[in-house]
Amino acid sequence: MAPNSGKTRRISAVPNAVSELLRSKSPATGSELLDLESAFAMAPIGMALIDLSGRCLRVNDALCKITGFTHEDLTSIRFVGLRYEPELSAAGEFGEMLLGTRPGSEVERRFRHSTQPFIWVLETLSLVRDAEGGPRYAIAQIQSIAERKQSEDRSTFVSDHDHLTGLHNRRRFEEELAQESDRVMRYGGTAVLLLVDLDNFKEINDSFGHPMGDEVLKRVAELLAHRSRKTDVLARFGGDEFALLLVESGPEQGEAVAQAMVTVVREHPFILAGRNVRVTVSIGVAVIDPKCKDDIFSAADFAMYDAKRAGRDRHATFNPAVDRTQQVSSQMNEAAHVKAAINEGRFVLYCQPIRDLATNTITQHEILLRLREDELAEPLRPAAFLYIAERYGLIQSLDIMVIRQAVELVKRAQKLGRELVLSINLSGKSLGDPTLAMTIEDLITSSRVNPKNLIFELTETAAITNLDQARDFGEMLHNLGCQLALDDFGAGFASFYYL
Repeated sequence: MAPNSGKTRRISAVPNAVSELLRSKSPATGSELLDLESAFAMAPIGMALIDLSGRCLRVNDALCKITGFTHEDLTSIRFVGLRYEPELSAAGEFGEMLLGTRPGSEVERRFRHSTQPFIWVLETLSLVRDAEGGPRYAIAQIQSIAERKQSEDRSTFVSDHDHLTGLHNRRRFEEELAQESDRVMRYGGTAVLLLVDLDNFKEINDSFGHPMGDEVLKRVAELLAHRSRKTDVLARFGGDEFALLLVESGPEQGEAVAQAMVTVVREHPFILAGRNVRVTVSIGVAVIDPKCKDDIFSAADFAMYDAKRAGRDRHATFNPAVDRTQQVSSQMNEAAHVKAAINEGRFVLYCQPIRDLATNTITQHEILLRLREDELAEPLRPAAFLYIAERYGLIQSLDIMVIRQAVELVKRAQKLGRELVLSINLSGKSLGDPTLAMTIEDLITSSRVNPKNLIFELTETAAITNLDQARDFGEMLHNLGCQLALDDFGAGFASFYYL
């Protein structure tokens, strides 16, 4: 109800009036007693009068409705018996009130219910004294907070879980990993981290669309969960990457689980648009032990990269004794190749039309990025260079290059009197780049293009992972007049909660 509702004020005032009248040291008149009787019986929240031994003397209809018990049920038990998990006895609480050390109490707790295991309530207790200040009885006010608790539980689930697969998200996984690492370092033993990455998942999305890609991710999540123990922690890190923490496990068990996961994904039939599609994963295995000096995520990532370079569809285990200089050198050479391609203008944009099915007209185009090695070879898709670009801090330069070219395309179309609307995919890592907003603003100002013709697209996973940055970025786009789109936007409470 609205705060200025008169009905709301009268209802909320009834319990307070009852409490004040019961606490009054002045003798109550007959009229006041009638008012008290009526207010107690008709109060919209549960109320009970409790003697000093803790037994319910009287209860109102609202308390019966909240708990599902009858008046006879409630007045035949001690008040503390309503609590699902009694932390303190009623006598102890009243004793503290008698001594003046506790004026009352207000606690959220679980109450028993006649047809449910328990319900959540807000319990308020206060002591009623006579004219001489001696204790007479206690008054309890009980309000149901079940809906709020359900909402809080959903919010907690949302903050800890991936909306698409229902697995833990990266934030929650990192908390669990930190706790398990602390346990290993303090008490000994080992644990194992597995990083799981789908092979060539970009091609599945491009060929069959994001909805089909989402179905693949959900099915892979189910297959991985089936090969995990209840004590293990499985998470989706975002995109097509998963992580599994095997608690109190050794390297042999880690490799066995990794191989089982590779096999079960490879052998599972994935039918997409009537076609049998082969889906495989590459897994990096890293052992956590008291002697571990490497960053565990980097170690698992190195191992996963080994599996990718060895041909995918397999697992590899990080060996801290192996000199990683050569591997790092190889990756750095690839990074240098990507950087050179940016400087030499070998990245090209393709415009994929987006058609409005209602009007059968093309309303906009999505920018697709490709790397051209030479004039004869087919351009490389993002899977060939995005991993290195993100790992070695080149993705921001790549995003800015794409934005510059996209703005130039819109500018050319504008000069020809054509309306060209472009959707530009951005990496989640670019959200934290303070120069990105300034670059976009400078390009729009200098080119004088219509900012509404630029749509900046983030995956929902990237937006959720960097929620504050995504919110600031969206506000900046709004102020400039540009548009913001969320790619891979799912359905259900989680997605709309973040939206």
